[in-house]
Amino acid sequence: ADFEDALSPSWENLIRGQVNLKDAVDGSITFHDKARNRIYKLNDHNIAKLFVRPRGWHLPEAHILIDGEPATGCLVDFGLYFYHNYAAFRRTRSEGSGPFFYLPKMEHSREAKIWNCVFEKAEKMVGIERGSIRATVLIETLPAVFQMDEILYELRDHSVG
Repeated sequence: ADFEDALSPSWENLIRGQVNLKDAVDGSITFHDKARNRIYKLNDHNIAKLFVRPRGWHLPEAHILIDGEPATGCLVDFGLYFYHNYAAFRRTRSEGSGPFFYLPKMEHSREAKIWNCVFEKAEKMVGIERGSIRATVLIETLPAVFQMDEILYELRDHSVG
């Protein structure tokens, strides 16, 4: 689920995306193709792992202001998704599902360290085991190429690999 490159970041699209993610997590997501008169729904088994790709740190969320300034888009994406789904993740952890994230546009290990702090605080706030939130990083900038080991180190408790 991509809130970075594959989404036009209007408020309506962002909220619909979050609703779709909640429906996907609880297994109730469907799609009605009116042109073909077909209804699509999730298969009960062999469901792919859902990774959420929040926006990069550089993208603001103008619809939420903190002290008069736009909120950081990636934190809004993470916060809404995690808050509305952590109870389901707690129930299904033994089945290999959970809050999984695909972190884009990372340039430095300091960004990974911030994500690690966000993950740890979120886990602590809702009382789930440390390391329950998992993430993978997209290395797509030259500075990140030279920081790969450091990025993995900073995310060590939350890294998918």
